[in-house]
Amino acid sequence: MEGSTSREAKVSRQIRVRFITSLPKHLRVPSSSMAVPSDVNRFVLSDIINALLPQ
Repeated sequence: MEGSTSREAKVSRQIRVRFITSLPKHLRVPSSSMAVPSDVNRFVLSDIINALLPQ
C-alpha cells in the first residue's frame, strides 16, 4: 500500500506454534498451540519454553 504509515509498518504477522517432544514428562510443556510473531528468533522461543516449563 502506497503511503503506509509507520504504525502500519510495525504490524507483524503471527504464526501458530505447538511444542512437542519425546523427552521425559518433566521436560514437556502444554501441547496447546499459541500465537507468536512470525519474526521470532530462537532465543525468544527458548524464553517461551522456559516460561512454560513447570518450576
